[in-house]
Amino acid sequence: VQPGEPADDLARPFVRVRACRLMCGAEVADGDIRPERELGHVLSQNVLDRVAKSIVALQTPEGHIYCTGFVIDDELDYHQTALHCVAMASKLGIPVMVDGTKARIVFVNAAYDLAVVQAPTDKPRLKPTAQAITKDTPVTGIGHGAGLAELVFTPSKVTTTNYRGRYLATTRGIAKGMSGGPMVDSEGKVAALRLWWRSFAHEV
Repeated sequence: VQPGEPADDLARPFVRVRACRLMCGAEVADGDIRPERELGHVLSQNVLDRVAKSIVALQTPEGHIYCTGFVIDDELDYHQTALHCVAMASKLGIPVMVDGTKARIVFVNAAYDLAVVQAPTDKPRLKPTAQAITKDTPVTGIGHGAGLAELVFTPSKVTTTNYRGRYLATTRGIAKGMSGGPMVDSEGKVAALRLWWRSFAHEV
């Protein structure tokens, strides 16, 4: 599966979050899916709510969500996402739009599939983690799974920090639309940018 392509099965354990109200570890709303195994660490409600406030959606002009991003500088209005998400918009001949507002590309790194775009926002930034990320470190991915406005989180653990010589890989995959979202540690700080590759046991 190449970056940006949908997962083969969306039946992997995940929690669908309605109206950005994350319910992990608390009562799950009707219609949501609760993981039954390998939850990894369960973030507190306060941490989940705080992280959710920094998540943005990459959209088509018609409002269809195809990727995720997050605020990294709330003074310069910088958002980080995956380069293949930005390239997808270019391929379709549409502007990059963040939460419905046209964005400007300010930085790309093809080697690491990274992009930074600028668009007006009043959302707070996510801070990077200060802790060392090693094998078995619990992390949680957050993003707009399956192109929905609802947020999805996927608790998992790190399997390697040197996949293909440069990537961090985890035990849990993601749904289409979560590319470009953050992987956060137990404090809700960014440990990595979520991409989408599948290779045996690794999810990057």
